[in-house]
Amino acid sequence: MGVVHVSVAARACVIGKRTTNSLPGVKRNDWWELTSFETNLSVDLFGYRFNVSHGNGSPGIDTAWTNLNHVIIRPRESVIFVKNLSGSEFKDWWGATNLPVDLQVITYQGGGLGLNPTNDAVTVWNPGATANEDEFYATDWFQPNAPPGVSFACDPAVTGIGYCSRLSVAGVDGAVTSRFGGDVGSPGYIHAPTEPRVFAINREPTGWRLTWRSVVTGSYVVQRSDDFSAGGWQDLKTLSADGPTTSFLDSSANAGQGFYRVILWPRP
Repeated sequence: MGVVHVSVAARACVIGKRTTNSLPGVKRNDWWELTSFETNLSVDLFGYRFNVSHGNGSPGIDTAWTNLNHVIIRPRESVIFVKNLSGSEFKDWWGATNLPVDLQVITYQGGGLGLNPTNDAVTVWNPGATANEDEFYATDWFQPNAPPGVSFACDPAVTGIGYCSRLSVAGVDGAVTSRFGGDVGSPGYIHAPTEPRVFAINREPTGWRLTWRSVVTGSYVVQRSDDFSAGGWQDLKTLSADGPTTSFLDSSANAGQGFYRVILWPRP
């Protein structure tokens, strides 16, 4: 049986000693990211392995951590690998509204798998690999004296190859500041997200207020329909982004059932 090779880029968020000084009730730890650059092929990550080296030779397949869960990585999807944290803890740390709705998080454990800010590397093997040199992706992107809590980002123009040596900057290529701890990274994103994800619909004395993510330059069209099944969407307002989030108050809908959606225009 043949082995499917996925073209990927791996990124790491190096938290370093700050992971041992978490805020009360907030858990943080090392993480890295696997991104598929396939266009129409999904792959089961069951049996995929990875290892970390700390500047003293290449990491070995014989001591690699193995994923024993069936996790399907879809085309253009990014999957998070985080040490010791559950998916809910990771999302609470970064803030669910900062992350893709369907972000998959894989928890790993084991000594020697922590990430260092310098002279570090991650090597990944698929289930068919039998020797160290059979890796399908390996990268070492760490910079000397990298700031704790700032992740490394891949250049989205260099898909599948190259070093991820650029530090993440909030607001660039999907990078955000974490909900807790002030860490900077772009979990789940290589490019800035284009979908105007609605965060909240809140009732106010004069109507309903919608708040959505608006990180992409353009116009956002707010639409409403009284009957979702009919598909009769009515344009209420066209707004330009005024920051990372934008809101609109619909004062015409004081009673009755209604449905809302926000569309980025022109579409990317």
